[in-house]
Formats: sequence, structure tokens, C-alpha cells
Amino acid sequence: MDESRSQIKLQLAEGCELLGRYESAAFEQPQYLLRRADNQLVRVSQMLYLLAGYLDGACSAEEIAERMSEDLGRKVSAGNVQYLVRQKLQPTGLVATTGDVPVPPPSAKPLLALRFRAKLVPERAHRRATIMLRPLFWPPAIIMVLAGLLALDTWLFAARGTGVFGLTRQVIVHPWQFLLLTAMVLAACVFHEFGHATAARYGGAQPGAMGVGLYLGLPVLYTDVSDSYRLDRRGRLRTDLGGVYFNAIAIVLAGISYFATGFKPLLVFSAVSQLQVLYQFLPTVRMDGYYVVSDLIGVPNLFAFVKPVAQNLSHFSSPDRGPLSQLRRGARIAITVWVCLTVPILVVNVGFFATVAPRVLPTLWSAAWRQERVASTALDHRAVVQALNGGISALILVATGAGILLTGCLIVFRLGRLAARWAAPRVTHIAQGFGYVLYAVVVALPLASTAVLAIGCLQHAATLVLASMACSTLAAVTLASLGLVNRRGSAVRH
Repeated sequence: MDESRSQIKLQLAEGCELLGRYESAAFEQPQYLLRRADNQLVRVSQMLYLLAGYLDGACSAEEIAERMSEDLGRKVSAGNVQYLVRQKLQPTGLVATTGDVPVPPPSAKPLLALRFRAKLVPERAHRRATIMLRPLFWPPAIIMVLAGLLALDTWLFAARGTGVFGLTRQVIVHPWQFLLLTAMVLAACVFHEFGHATAARYGGAQPGAMGVGLYLGLPVLYTDVSDSYRLDRRGRLRTDLGGVYFNAIAIVLAGISYFATGFKPLLVFSAVSQLQVLYQFLPTVRMDGYYVVSDLIGVPNLFAFVKPVAQNLSHFSSPDRGPLSQLRRGARIAITVWVCLTVPILVVNVGFFATVAPRVLPTLWSAAWRQERVASTALDHRAVVQALNGGISALILVATGAGILLTGCLIVFRLGRLAARWAAPRVTHIAQGFGYVLYAVVVALPLASTAVLAIGCLQHAATLVLASMACSTLAAVTLASLGLVNRRGSAVRH
């Protein structure tokens, strides 16, 4: 950073908020949380949290040092304050800067993260809805819902048995019933997000907006409940399970409606909703089950410990150093077990994805095209319900294919960066001699990859799709290597 053009102020960056102490028994020392304007959380020590509380832009370093000395019971100098601001808080994007050159805050870019977000329900409307739904979390209401769910499941799976599968087939072949089932499932997904927001509100946190994004190649709904980290463990677990609890409410209401009307698709909805609940409890990806495990252990981000645990198990580092040294023994054991289970599962899934994707993408394209023709034919015959089913199915297939393609690109480029870190020292001299050739390769390979992918999907050729993935991988490795080489060259010149 050019200090002559950009200077650090003794003031928090705009939008930063102090969330308070992170209630957890996993850490040896008390931990505190701050939230940036981009909703990213930063975990700091007690001293840094006190310092952040005094950064109002009006107090000098000497005044801040005097106040901190009183709070901590030990001497803190103005130089200590300046050092902590520059070396500890500023790198995390918590401190405001002035000057001609804005300093963008560092941002985490995990591979398994929700991407391409778009807000659907604004914060004000979302919060008003949670106020009305808050009584559903009263203990008598929870007991009634769980008792109703137990009774419904006992009857559904004991009395009906495999008859539910037959009902599912009947619903699929009746266009208007299938359309109604699709609408109910989508409504249940929205209701699920209201459950998370209402649970956060019930505990005293302020829920944010509801939106839609792309996760693991599929479009999903999400709710911003980052403010729930100011709650204790019980409040955070309530927020984690709030969506599943609202799914239970929807299932019970569907069961009551079935007994009142005899409308069989309601039973299919109850079964499908419970499969969705089981899917939500996967602890290896960022779904409800992951956050439940995270809050039970007592750390805000389990994936942040994957690298430290791997280094510890490989004897490249000691547990007495790094992030693991901040945790109690029980938390270290629990996180190590989670990492040892999660990493192999994700590796197998990535391998399965790489094997299946070249065959799936052409199939999805063909199926989407077929559904589009079904919808067009239905419209010609004025069969509105069948046309809607065909259109919705086509959109889902296209969105799934696009999501798989984007997820594959993200995996390829992330692996390309890892490969480039290994290759960069070895290609420095080559890059200096053949820089223009390598840049031409970087430009040509993505274009060739796109063309081959399009031909492969149109002709349903898995081999061409696989060749497209190979071109993208090579382009990613080359581009990342050149980036690292240029970065090293810039560091040497300065």
C-alpha cells in the first residue's frame, strides 16, 4: 500500500459493527466478534475488541491508550495502539482509510460458499414477518408441533408404508397435481428461511434479507442471520434449527389438511419435505447440519481449521501453534474428527463430479430442450397447466446445468491456483522468455474450451465435454502461474 496516498485513521471502517463476546467453551481465551459492512465476521481478542470500541475518529492514540490501560489494568502506550491498529485491525479491513487509493478489505473466498446472491425479500419486510411468526417458538407450540409430527409419521410410514411411492407416481403423471406439488415445495423452502429468521428474532438478533444464490451447482434460498452470532450457544442452535422446525410445521399442517380433505398430494408433500429435512442435516457442506455441528463444537467456521488439522496430522506444524492452539483439547479432538470425515467425502464427491459431469451436461441440455418442446406444444393446444410444468422443468434443468458448469469452473480454477503455486518458481524463466506466447495460450484455451463444450452438449458427446474441462484446467494453471510470476516480479522491483 502506498502510505503517501492512503493513510489509516483511528476509526472503524464504515458499516463495521461490534457484536460482542462469542459465547463458546471451545476457546482457551475469550473471543469477540466484529462484523464488516459486507457481513463478513472477524474474530479478535479482548484487547483488540476494546481497541475497536474506542476507534470513533475523535480520540487520539494517547487518549485511547489511557482508556485501554484503565480497562485492562496494565500500561498501554500510544505506540502500542498505533501498532495494533496497523498490524492487527487494518489487515482485516476493520479500519477506515483516507487518501486517493482506496484499500479494499480482504475477503474470504471459500470454495464451498454461496455465490451469485440476489435479494428477494428486503430486510424491513422480512423482519416484520418474523415479528408475527415469533409466537411459534413458544415452548408449548414447539411441543405441539413435535407431537403432531411424531403422530403423523407413525401413521404415514406404519399404516401407509410403500403406498406413498405409488401416490408419488400418480402425482407425477397428473400435470395439475405435479404443478401444485412443485408450488408447495417452493413455498416450504421460503417458509424454511422464515424459520431461521424468526428463530434469530426470538433470541434477540436482527435477521437480514432473504435472497437466492447458487450453491453446489443448484439455486437455493438463503437468509442473512449473521447477527445471531451475538447470541449464546442456545440461541445460535435455535437459529440453526429454526428452518427445520418450520418444515415440521408445514408437514403437520399438510397432514391436518389431508385428514380434512383427503387430497392425496398432501401426503406426497409430507414425504418429500422430510427428505429435504434429512438433506439439510448434511454436516460436510454449509447447510443446517454443518452450522449445528459448528455451534455444538463452539467455533464459527469449521472449514477454517481444515488446513491446520491437515498440517498437524502431517507433522508440518505443532498443535501448540496456530489456530488449534487457541482451542481446548475437546474442541481440537472434535474438529479433527470432523475434518477426517469431511475431507475424504468431499474428495470423493469431487472425483464423482469430474466423472459424471461430462455425461450429465449433455443429458441436461437434451432434457431441457425436450421440456421446452413439450411446453410449446402444450401452449399450442392451450393446455396451460402442462405448459407451465414443461416450462418450470426446463428452467430447473437449465439452472442445474449452469450451476454444475459454474461449480466445475470454480473447482478447476481453484485447483489451477494450487498447481500454479507449485509451478510458478519453475516457469519464471520460461514466462520471461515466452510471455506473449503464454498469454496467447491463456486467451485461446478458454475460447476453445467454450466452443468444444457447446459442440459436446449439442451432439451429446461426453468426450468433447471432458476435453473442454481439460482445456479449462490448462488455462487456469497457466493464468494463475503468470499471475504469481508477475506478482513476484513486482515485489522484486519494489
